[in-house]
Amino acid sequence: MILRYVDIVETSRHLKELCTEKGFSASEIQKRLHLQSVQSVYSWWSPKSKNLPGLDHLVQLSDLLGCTMEDMLVLKEVEIQEEEPS
Repeated sequence: MILRYVDIVETSRHLKELCTEKGFSASEIQKRLHLQSVQSVYSWWSPKSKNLPGLDHLVQLSDLLGCTMEDMLVLKEVEIQEEEPS
């Protein structure tokens, strides 16, 4: 069976890239998403923080960037062996 998962490190890099391509700075995203601090955006963009936006913010970012939520995520696959029933 194949399981998909979000690669947090690559997704952080990808989010920063998408925002930059669309011309949005971290402070602009903070204002548009009504975040308390710009540090939230910087933590989303930092692969070291291993912190991604929550679902509500992903929805808002997808609207702002004009893409789907899945377009913002870097997904990986892993194959796992299914156990035989005993």
